[in-house]
Amino acid sequence: MIVDLSHLNPLNKKNKATVADLQSRLNSEAQITLGNELEISGLEETPNENPTHLVLTVAAKLGIEYQDMDLNYVHRAGTKNQNIITNVSGNRKLHRSLVVAFTRQAKREEFLEHAKARKNLKSKDILNYGPENLIDVNERLTGKNRRLFRNARAFTVEHGYRFCWLRNGSIFIRKGDVKEGSPAIRIRSENDLSRLLCAQTKPDTVTT
Repeated sequence: MIVDLSHLNPLNKKNKATVADLQSRLNSEAQITLGNELEISGLEETPNENPTHLVLTVAAKLGIEYQDMDLNYVHRAGTKNQNIITNVSGNRKLHRSLVVAFTRQAKREEFLEHAKARKNLKSKDILNYGPENLIDVNERLTGKNRRLFRNARAFTVEHGYRFCWLRNGSIFIRKGDVKEGSPAIRIRSENDLSRLLCAQTKPDTVTT
């Protein structure tokens, strides 16, 4: 006996779309919870360090004076067994990023603005010893958005786009300068990158 299951295909597609929409909503809600957080990478990790003191020192180097009361919590990202791993060359160590949660969004924005204005701050400037790793300050992202941001940056380099940036947890790319009338394109999913790839001459096909 042959059973016709073709009627199930539309239902399966609908279910997949529902699941994808739910996952997108959950990711958006998770990103909102990170609204007061930043991530500081490049700062060497040492035994018995004081993460809060490190962040306050970074702030001072950026020209802003913060106190303990301005920080909700500070910790290294990931588990400690991921800490200080030697890379393939065997002579350089990688360190976990510092996660910083501010008590007020205004403080977070101030910190991020000053960090963007000073791109040459190094780990050695904070610790007074160790390698001269550049310190990078970025918005804190969910795992899904972090992967999407990484892929968007790669897409920018590979397909003639000039800018890729974050704004309040959202990802944008742009092909040219604002003065040239180039629109900012919001990247919400991998599908947006795929659509841009299929329509290189129509970047406005993605909703901004």
